[in-house]
Amino acid sequence: MRLLTGLSWAAFALASAHVVVGIVMAFVPNPEGWAGGIFFAVSYGVPLLLIGLALRSSRPALHSGAGWAALLIGVYYALIVIGNWSGYSSQTALFAVGITVPTVALDLIIFWATVLRRSGRPAKTTS
Repeated sequence: MRLLTGLSWAAFALASAHVVVGIVMAFVPNPEGWAGGIFFAVSYGVPLLLIGLALRSSRPALHSGAGWAALLIGVYYALIVIGNWSGYSSQTALFAVGITVPTVALDLIIFWATVLRRSGRPAKTTS
């Protein structure tokens, strides 16, 4: 259970960082304008916040759901960067990788902790 609590705190911290980055993006010139920064903050920060909240739940079903959601979202984020790679400048590519790698890594760790690690454990028996 300590692992899930630690992962939830990591998700909250990363979600907060994404919100800060999104706010900065809203005020600096970018192709999407100010709305691009807001969209970034919502699309990266909100899912991590919800996953972090689900990891704090006492219900194992929410843990599994958070793990599967983390896997799907992590794959989605990686595909965005891969799909847009040819259109990125060097600076944009560095930014995209710098934002995406920690998020995808955390998502994969959450998936491992909630789905893969748990599926290998025997069921608890009651006496």
